[in-house]
Amino acid sequence: MEDNRQGMNHFPEPKFEFITGGIRARLLEDWVYQIGESRPIIIPEGFETDFASVPRFLWPIASPMGILRYGSLPHDFGYQHGYLLTPDFGDYNPGARADAIMNGHKYAFGGNIPICIGESRRYFDRVLRDVTIAATGAKYRAWGAYGMVRLGGGIPWMKYRKVGPIAFNDNSLNLPGV
Repeated sequence: MEDNRQGMNHFPEPKFEFITGGIRARLLEDWVYQIGESRPIIIPEGFETDFASVPRFLWPIASPMGILRYGSLPHDFGYQHGYLLTPDFGDYNPGARADAIMNGHKYAFGGNIPICIGESRRYFDRVLRDVTIAATGAKYRAWGAYGMVRLGGGIPWMKYRKVGPIAFNDNSLNLPGV
């Protein structure tokens, strides 16, 4: 992957296929986004998600695959694994925690390195909000989604921290969790 940090937001359309009756989706290629001059974040091909966990009766006003899809990808990945991934351009030393996570799983990471390791649930909820705003400008919906995950995300978060990425049978990438 080429390093294209140019100081601008970049949010390509995620390419995915629906699985398990249209409730979940699988990324068909790596999805890489970037906000400003920050490091790009990559959600790898094969990652499975339900995007935003919106009750079906609310889909007419907040579709899980609508504007929330951009923020939902890194949010779900962060909840499942306890970190995000960035491409390894050789210019970043991720430190001992990343080395410990990657130990024994080097090939599973595919040239990416874990960052934001062990951040809080609040951090990943803010990722949902901030990425949604940066990608779509939909501040009210992003803040509404943030409020909902603050209210309802505690149980899934704790289960992922206790059991790991397999907590809900959805570790599609076979990556370790923290």
